[in-house]
Order: sequence, then C-alpha cells, then structure tokens
Amino acid sequence: MAEFCLDVDAFREADDDPQLSFARALYAYTPRRGDELTLNEGDLVTVLRRGQNGWDKVVIAGHSGLVPDNYLEPCEGPPPQQHRPDRPRRNTNQMQRPTGRKTLFHVRALYPFTALADNQLTFTEGTVFKVLDDTTPEWTYVQNLSDAATGFVPSNYVERCAEPVDANAADAAPALSAAERDHSSQDLYATPEGIERESIACEEEPAVDPEQEKREECERLLATFNELQRKHAQLEEKIKKLDAEATDIHTKKANTERELQEYQAQIDSSASSQADVQNKLEGAKDRVRQILALC
Repeated sequence: MAEFCLDVDAFREADDDPQLSFARALYAYTPRRGDELTLNEGDLVTVLRRGQNGWDKVVIAGHSGLVPDNYLEPCEGPPPQQHRPDRPRRNTNQMQRPTGRKTLFHVRALYPFTALADNQLTFTEGTVFKVLDDTTPEWTYVQNLSDAATGFVPSNYVERCAEPVDANAADAAPALSAAERDHSSQDLYATPEGIERESIACEEEPAVDPEQEKREECERLLATFNELQRKHAQLEEKIKKLDAEATDIHTKKANTERELQEYQAQIDSSASSQADVQNKLEGAKDRVRQILALC
C-alpha cells in the first residue's frame, strides 16, 4: 500500500480551480488506456476535475490522468514537506539478517530511500512495511507488503502506523456489483428454479447402505487373507526344496569323508607291508653275511 508524496507546488495554476481537492484511493487500479493512471490502495491524489462520466482527473506523483471516480474517497490534503533526515552512519554490510519472521508492528515510509547495500531495501514515500526486528541501532529489519522483500531500512525514515486493510479484500469490493450483474452460480441457487435444481440433484444421489459397505469390506479382507495364504504356501514350498538340497549336500559330504577314511586305511596298510618287506630283506642280508663269515 503506497502513499505518494505530491509536489503541490508544481500545480499552483490548478489552485485557482475551486474544484481542486484531495482524495485517497480505496482500491488498486491498473490502467487500460494511455490517459489513465495506476492506483495503489492508499495512494493520496490531487483531484483536478471530478465526476466526468464516472472518471476523475487527478495528479499522482507529478503525473496527471484519469482514474475511476468510485475508487476514490475525499480526504484532507498532504502534510507540508519536511526536510529529509540524514542516512544512518552505521553500515549494514556486516549485519546479519535476523531469523525471526514474526510481525512486531507496521511502519510507513516518510521519505524515499535508495539502498546502498544488498541487505537494504529501496522504497518510495508511503511504502508500508511489516517490522520483523527493531533491535539494531539506526536500522529496522522489515518486509515490504507489496512484494514481500526483506531487508534493512533507516529507522528515522519510517514511522509506526496502523495495520493496513487486506488489499485483496479491498480489490474485490468494486467487482461485487459486476458479479451480481453477471448472475453467478450462487445467484442461480438463490432463485426458486435454482433451489428446485439443487433439490433434484440431492434426490438423485444414491443412498449409502451400511450393510453393503460392511459386506464389501469383508470381501476385501477375505481377498487379502487368501492372497496372504497363497504367498505363505509358496514360501513353504521353497523352504522344503531348500531343506532337500541341504540334506543332499550333507549326504554327499558324509560319503566323501568315508571314502577319504578308506583311502587313508589303504595307505596305512601299504606302509605296514612295505615295512615288513624291508625287515625281511635286512634279515636275509644278515644271514648272507654270516654264511660268508664261516667260509
């Protein structure tokens, strides 16, 4: 919600016009032709001419043009211009952005300001902010209501103000009369014919049978149980196959161990026979030596 500062001195020629007055914008308006002006809710305008075919000729921020008459309400003129204060001496480059997002209160810009750091905001006079943190000396951490941008603004450039009215709700106000002329679906049901159609639609909706719902639920549970049983049977079959394979492996292992024992016994027997033969050979050699000795 922006409130523009008007350079009234630029329109001294219009001061002689007895119709010159001031008004405040009730709603936002987007121009559709080149001779119209943009309105933001809360804008303060100078009215040069009122009520010509539902349009007022106004001045906003040094520009003149047309705006809808029913978007304005009369108000007092702007306060006299004040000298803009100096910028804060403390720089915000080393400041950390506060983490809190709770709205403390609202403030309105008294003067325009141009940001000189990434964590500062540029704004015009009349811009409204939500204050998120006011503990930093010389600076206030805010959120712009119009674009949700967050950053630091000079504390001496803003003043506390009341919470603004929801702009979306305000923008919808002028459209209500148009919606009524368009005969919306809600208007249709407000007529006897609409009520009859609504009642017919309700009558045609089938009634819900609790017993049928229970039967359907039981059928779903039974189908789930049968599926679980089928999977259980498949698992048991796989377990049996694995048991049979394990038994076969154990049998083959036992047979292999028995064959190894038999081979070991044969080796031991062959070794024993070889020893007997060696002993007999040594005995024969001894007898031959004895016979030779006698000769």
